Amino acid sequence: MELDNLSAATVFVQIFSQYKHFHTVKFNVGGHAAGIFYHVSAGYGGSISDDDLLLLSGILQQLPRGSRLLLDKGYKTALVEALKYVSW
Repeated sequence: MELDNLSAATVFVQIFSQYKHFHTVKFNVGGHAAGIFYHVSAGYGGSISDDDLLLLSGILQQLPRGSRLLLDKGYKTALVEALKYVSW
């Protein structure tokens, strides 16, 4: 989500995405294979890493054992943490 017209310098820095070169907000969304969304996290500033967003969103604690995760290339260390909650 791209944002415009920001005035507070602190907020301006927190929501700037180095990757997209815009001021953005990130959400973590979980969906079932049938297309049903079961989790939408709170919004976080664009400067948060994908790993931190995954860990802070609380989605891992909601997954039952045996769940499978599909993560894009932005996730690095979060995959290791995810294995504590689900089995492959």
